[in-house]
Amino acid sequence: MTTYAVTAARYDEDEKLVALQGQETHGSPAALPELSTDVRDFSVSEVLGLMEDGDSFHLFFRSPGTLAGSIVPDGNGSLIEDQCIPGRRIADLPTF
Repeated sequence: MTTYAVTAARYDEDEKLVALQGQETHGSPAALPELSTDVRDFSVSEVLGLMEDGDSFHLFFRSPGTLAGSIVPDGNGSLIEDQCIPGRRIADLPTF
């Protein structure tokens, strides 16, 4: 199982989430992650597949350097936040 810290999101012209950008944490998602140097782009379908295989994705905001909740399937082929900090949602991430 791999854990990723998600640091950016991409939307299409209709404001639909289409991709996330993040890094492997190499550690516990409960603490400030030790990020790898390899930033990856993940399509939403890729994230859903990785989650089915046991990987986890967590929101990470570089300022103030905190994890802000888990990302989970929404049941409709996209992603939502689970137990996130107010003002720290997928929509609040920088775009790429």
